[in-house]
Amino acid sequence: MENSSIYDLLKILELAFCEGFSIFPGSLTVVKNSEILSIIEKIKENLPEEIITNKAKLYKTGNGNIFDYIEQLEQLINEGYGFFGFTVLNVRNINILIDKIYAELPTAIQTARSFSKS
Repeated sequence: MENSSIYDLLKILELAFCEGFSIFPGSLTVVKNSEILSIIEKIKENLPEEIITNKAKLYKTGNGNIFDYIEQLEQLINEGYGFFGFTVLNVRNINILIDKIYAELPTAIQTARSFSKS
């Protein structure tokens, strides 16, 4: 599958939350902050070149949401209750954003490619 590394990284991110220590199942989870932020950085670094190159055009056409979702994901993690390198997070909110990234990615790739061809 093309761009499978992005989908693999999103799956790794989901698994990192699943493997965290659950305080309230399905709600609050304790995760290692540096591990989660590292995965998010890898996601940003591995976005297809067309998406990165055409970021401004994607925003103008209303298809730049993927960047916003990744930024919101980082914000949620940084705003979580942190202690000793770990963070308590609301996994429901995280999962909503991950689902939005999954949903937005194919459209963003297709739209960015159309910009690259023109």
